[in-house]
Amino acid sequence: APVRAIDLINGAVDCHGGEPRRAWYEALLEAGTRAKVAGAEDESLERELDTLRHFLSREGVSARREYGSDEGRTCVEVLEEFKACARNLSLDRAVACAPRLRPRLFSAASAPDLASGRVELCVAIHTWVTPFGRKRTGLCSRYISHATIGSKVLCWRECGDLVLPEMNSASSPPPPPVVLVGPGTGVAPFRAMVQSRLARAASPSSDMVASAPGGSSRCVVFLGNRHVTNDFLYGDEWIALARSGRADVHACFSRSPCAPGEASAFLGGSIARRCNTALRDQGALVWDALSTHLGSCFVCGSARTGMTRDVGEALVRVAMEHGGMSDEQARKWLRTLELARRFVVEAY
Repeated sequence: APVRAIDLINGAVDCHGGEPRRAWYEALLEAGTRAKVAGAEDESLERELDTLRHFLSREGVSARREYGSDEGRTCVEVLEEFKACARNLSLDRAVACAPRLRPRLFSAASAPDLASGRVELCVAIHTWVTPFGRKRTGLCSRYISHATIGSKVLCWRECGDLVLPEMNSASSPPPPPVVLVGPGTGVAPFRAMVQSRLARAASPSSDMVASAPGGSSRCVVFLGNRHVTNDFLYGDEWIALARSGRADVHACFSRSPCAPGEASAFLGGSIARRCNTALRDQGALVWDALSTHLGSCFVCGSARTGMTRDVGEALVRVAMEHGGMSDEQARKWLRTLELARRFVVEAY
């Protein structure tokens, strides 16, 4: 079936967010060269051709990288800055050279057990400043933040790596405990997990004890945020869960001392500023959940900060300090958990 050019550009190629590759500059150079051969006389065309030839030369590799990827320039921005060449760039050539629109994946932050037909997301607007001081915003997070109520958004469902242990039937023992480590928006899938776990625990056919402070069904949650006041994601919900005893919640704030007032007591009263530090502080609890009760540990968050590596190292130290293992033994233990899908990391 015929496809409109605008639909093809908006739905298949990433002109507004993707990084232009070498082929994009080659296509512009070819288009500008054709215009010059055809007799076009334009000083700006000559300047653009000289710049593009330099970008595509061996000596210009670093200049092209600094201009493009380091500055986060998009294909559309490059077209705007090489207008004389861009006027002669054909649509089919542009589509062939443009980066493909990649899917943006977000973890569901709500359990289907509680919200049939609805999915909640926890999305941070990704912003950064380039080396030359240009402010940039992530393509998908900007799109979602600007969407109005009632907007239709193309989406689909994929199965991730974070899967809760088998829930029990009425005749089986309670499920093993889970240790959940979710700094920042990495908390999203764990909110869904805890909701699902508690919803099933409350069903009449379940023998699972929802509020078992020292039992095998416990949820031990480590949250990482910067400030208590403005980015403690779902803070009221976590405080309520901790207060009721339905989950062990340990919140860490990298730029605030701890949770304010009464809430601090229900959140472990932690003064740790990072999740990996809190894991070691609560080493006895973590070791009991993972070793004594054969629980699982799930980690979700940004891979750019080294968080996943730090959490792994913290678990190694927990095994050494509370399991009496050597460094080598602790690392083998963690690897065993990983192979058994009892230590799972989902990083982005």
